[in-house]
Amino acid sequence: GGGGGGAAQEGDAARSSKRARSGGAACQLSSGLTYSDGAGQRLVSVQKPLGLVLEPVGEEGARDQGVCVAEVGEGSNAERAGVRPGDVLLAVNNVDLASASLERVLGAISAVPGRAVNLRFQTTQRES
Repeated sequence: GGGGGGAAQEGDAARSSKRARSGGAACQLSSGLTYSDGAGQRLVSVQKPLGLVLEPVGEEGARDQGVCVAEVGEGSNAERAGVRPGDVLLAVNNVDLASASLERVLGAISAVPGRAVNLRFQTTQRES
């Protein structure tokens, strides 16, 4: 025998894929892939550096009302992934940050291991 050596690795992969069941293929998205759920929300996977400028939502002096995209760098990873100015950040790697401070959001993004960051946005509805 000796042909059964790879079975343990396949089992590990099957176990880890169960964790992402509710998110579908989110953990396998590469930079530039976008998933939209039809409710005005968009999930993107972006490689660091993101190429984003974020700013707090709401009036100056208002606290912890969330964070939105102020600018997207031209040719940046975020632009290729479909992020747009005005999009409101809801979550970083499935951690709900919809009403978090800018500092907390930046901390969450920098704490993500590896290079790919999964970001969920509430997209801006533009009238044409």
